[in-house]
Amino acid sequence: MSQNNPVYVSLEFTPNPNTLKYTVNRQLLKTRTSANFGRKEDADAASPLASKLFAIPGIRGVMIGKDFVTVTKTVEGDWDVVHKTTSQTLEDHLGSDSVVVNEEK
Repeated sequence: MSQNNPVYVSLEFTPNPNTLKYTVNRQLLKTRTSANFGRKEDADAASPLASKLFAIPGIRGVMIGKDFVTVTKTVEGDWDVVHKTTSQTLEDHLGSDSVVVNEEK
């Protein structure tokens, strides 16, 4: 999915105060409509991007859609840390054209 244009990440709030949505200018999934991860172990097995996001302190859930990622934090999670690190992780991962989800799994 080589894309030479810069990665743009825009933040959207959701009705859930513990969830943020990050829309990106990339197609993240080719054959699926979404990939949900509620545990780090599931992310480790199927999604390099979700695995990186679970490494951020305070993240307890990740959903990847066609052109967006939502992260849900724990009650104790600090939005300042979660948001800043999530945005940077998305930019770095997508900017390097790394695999987002192993869709055959």
